[in-house]
Amino acid sequence: GILDVTLYFEGSGAYPWTARRHLIVNLKTGQRVAPQQVFNNLNALAARVRKAQQEEIKSATAEIKKEEPDLDVSEYFTRANFTTKELANFSVNDRGVTFIYDYNFPHVIRALEPDGRFFLSWAELKPFVRREGLFGRFVR
Repeated sequence: GILDVTLYFEGSGAYPWTARRHLIVNLKTGQRVAPQQVFNNLNALAARVRKAQQEEIKSATAEIKKEEPDLDVSEYFTRANFTTKELANFSVNDRGVTFIYDYNFPHVIRALEPDGRFFLSWAELKPFVRREGLFGRFVR
């Protein structure tokens, strides 16, 4: 009863441009699934993902410093802050949920951008999943 859709956009102007958006559809209703319909305690869930994001940023910064020692990437992470708003961009499968964050690095250094994919298994998500919601069956 769940359809996971990835929309991939590609364009070109001065530079090539790509973007991906993910949406989950409840096949019984045909409606897009919003985070508040399937998760509870959104602030705590966003904080959990934000912690993983901070670890990714720390690791990515160290890796970039090794490859490009003269490049100060800290400015590209100043606005990186996973909030409840970003919970809407996720993908689901039988193992869990991947929350997706786009850092929006400029094209010239896009290759250095971290993945921005934060997977939580159903066991990790159990405290955050609404039992009566579409994902409830995965955490019983």
